[in-house]
Amino acid sequence: MGKRKRVCLLWIMSFVICMISYEESSAASKKVKLSKKNVTLNEKESCKICLKNANRKKIKWYCSNKKIATVKNGLIKAKAKGRCVVIAKYKRKKYTCAISVKRTKNMTKQPLPSAAPSAVVNPPSAIPSDLPVLNREGSVVFTANVDESNKNMLLLKIINRSGKEIGTGTHFWLEYYDGSQWVPVGFKDGSYFFEILILIRDGHEYTGRIDLEQYFVGLPDGKYRITKLVDTPGIVDQGGSIQTEFIIH
Repeated sequence: MGKRKRVCLLWIMSFVICMISYEESSAASKKVKLSKKNVTLNEKESCKICLKNANRKKIKWYCSNKKIATVKNGLIKAKAKGRCVVIAKYKRKKYTCAISVKRTKNMTKQPLPSAAPSAVVNPPSAIPSDLPVLNREGSVVFTANVDESNKNMLLLKIINRSGKEIGTGTHFWLEYYDGSQWVPVGFKDGSYFFEILILIRDGHEYTGRIDLEQYFVGLPDGKYRITKLVDTPGIVDQGGSIQTEFIIH
């Protein structure tokens, strides 16, 4: 009986050794390599790469210049224009991916105050009420906040998540909440806007500022609502609007 047990034990050990050898040879036959060797990104964009046929827990990621891009677990985030190299270190070997970051060009620069008169338009009239408010649907994010150091400076941010390029202008409407309803705030005499188109690509954002003293006289403290028009080719044929509220105090 003891002899049979020893034979069975030897057979099991031989089988296990064979399986381990087979797995090691199979793993060795699969070449370890990066999914991409070259990546081009715009500023603030990101890209995921991986080291194929490698144990992810044993990979160490590095970037040759963290001012241009960063990497964590294969996720590359572009920061500034330039070139760098992402390195994946695995079992004493290094695998490299060349990174090229381009400067983001997602909006038209505003003209200088000396722009030609033909580029100047009067303040808009009534707020359009028949257009969809796009930021309520989530395709566009719109925020407005008063600068903490200057209550007359309004800071705007528009984030495009629509899947298409959108455009907006510099003009806007302002309303004041009197406790029961929104009341339009009139522009002061001599107010004007530069007629330019600000283009925002999908996944990008636009930040701007409005000097409220340039357009209004003595705004009282309270709750306000700002409305802007948005051109949305391929999303809503007639375009739409974006609205957000802010407080002056």
